[in-house]
Amino acid sequence: MMNVKRYISMVAGLLLLAVPVMVPALDWAVTADVNKTEQEALQKVKQNIYERNWEAAVEALGRFMAGAKDRNLLAESSYWLAYSLNKNAEDQDEEETEIELKRRAFDALTELEKSYPDSRWLKDGRILKVEIADDLVDLGLSGYKKYIASASREDQDVELKLMAVQSLMNMDSDKAFPILERIVRTNPDSRMRDKALFVVSQCAHPGRVALLVEAAKSDSNPDIREKAVFWLGQSDSREALKALKALYTADASVRLREKIVFSISQLDGPEAVTTLMEIYRGEQALEIKKKIIFWLGQMDDEEARKFLESLLQ
Repeated sequence: MMNVKRYISMVAGLLLLAVPVMVPALDWAVTADVNKTEQEALQKVKQNIYERNWEAAVEALGRFMAGAKDRNLLAESSYWLAYSLNKNAEDQDEEETEIELKRRAFDALTELEKSYPDSRWLKDGRILKVEIADDLVDLGLSGYKKYIASASREDQDVELKLMAVQSLMNMDSDKAFPILERIVRTNPDSRMRDKALFVVSQCAHPGRVALLVEAAKSDSNPDIREKAVFWLGQSDSREALKALKALYTADASVRLREKIVFSISQLDGPEAVTTLMEIYRGEQALEIKKKIIFWLGQMDDEEARKFLESLLQ
């Protein structure tokens, strides 16, 4: 961007040739000075946020927004007003006051969407809005479910959508799970698939293990496949153990087989111990055999102890 002083100097040199240029140039300079003044004022207001003085931040932001002219700064202020109201709500002992403050925060973000649809603060605002709506539902205001359900269906921002889906899972898993399936299977962004897979791993939907297995087998990103194997090990189900055994016998890399061994070791029960012993007997890679010995040694199981003793004979 051209330096303001250099721009004004250039225009001044053209005055004798084109007087009409003078007016817009000076208007631009005045606007730039106003912007700078308002930026400095907003920075002082935000000091209350840095100091976590939420009530003072709300009051100062209200005063600033009443007199500010710069749309970008007003949009930013709308976000920080909602943020401060929400933080202030979290500090309240009385539920009624907490609800009132969170509703005001939600309304401030609605105004941000309505008045500044092109703002760079819109995405952060929408994410915060889903979080606040989720809190309000937990506080008994079921009407805010509609916003969460609406956000979960939006396609323009997958990260926002994923957050809404995570909230929706707690309310209606049958509606939310198909959205997660679509993200895990088709979204080109591996970061989004990774986040979606985490949400899947934390839910109790009956399709959870099957989707984790699918990701472990076929995701194009090896890191995602390893994450899926890890989450299978945290699911504590016979279905997961069966799936891990099948993955191990498939054409898996040594690195992935190591991850599978770890995941099996995290599953409780004698069947997991038996599976590790079976894998040991059929495994050729020394590094994997060492890891099986280590994990069997960490399992409080009599059969595992006997197996390890037999290796010493």
